[in-house]
Amino acid sequence: MYHFNKHSALMVLYALVMLLSFTACQKESEKQVSSAGKSDSAADSPQVNPRVSELLSAMDIFQFSETVKAPEFELKDLKGRTVNVAQFQGKVIVLSFWATW
Repeated sequence: MYHFNKHSALMVLYALVMLLSFTACQKESEKQVSSAGKSDSAADSPQVNPRVSELLSAMDIFQFSETVKAPEFELKDLKGRTVNVAQFQGKVIVLSFWATW
């Protein structure tokens, strides 16, 4: 019989909220591009839906108020290949570090 796991449910909810917020940010950024093809200053930083902020706060998940550039680092993926943050420049990434002991 399946046992409800609160932690797993929160992680799924978090993933859905993040996906929706990134989709909303992308659509908003596309609207802010002027007809000349140059972006407005607001398009340079992602806009977060206020409802997403409320949901993250309700789950006690920290959210930066301004865009923060990730520090440069590299690590090995599950297949042993080296991966670094620079490979994903210009893309939205979600980092989730787990440990078991």
